[in-house]
Amino acid sequence: MKQDPAKNPPAAVRFAIWALTAQALPMIYGAVWHVFWEHGREPDWTPHQQSHAIWSGGQGVALALLTVWLAWGPFRRGERWSGYALGLAVLGQYGALILGYLMTGWKSHYNTAPWLTVVIFVTLLAALGVARAYVTRR
Repeated sequence: MKQDPAKNPPAAVRFAIWALTAQALPMIYGAVWHVFWEHGREPDWTPHQQSHAIWSGGQGVALALLTVWLAWGPFRRGERWSGYALGLAVLGQYGALILGYLMTGWKSHYNTAPWLTVVIFVTLLAALGVARAYVTRR
């Protein structure tokens, strides 16, 4: 009897799944606490600026939840399309954040945030790239 590969995917896929999950959970916390509660309620911001912060936070939560679902579901089962979808989710989450840092002079109120974002971004793309061999075979 042939074993289901989704129950025991290769180590590269397991690493990618855990790396994606490990970055998504703090991203949800950051979007809710930092974006919704801090920026979404800035007293000196206009309601329009506050609405953009809340909208951005909602997108962050949605992308993080989508990433976890894709990683533990279709990606773990080796469905080819899910690797591309995860790549897009990572680009949407971190690529947009890096673009924002670049557009604002690479400044953040957390001094290490821009460089940490780049490290996470590159790590996730590398993990997806290594796991791609397994996912594209199916």
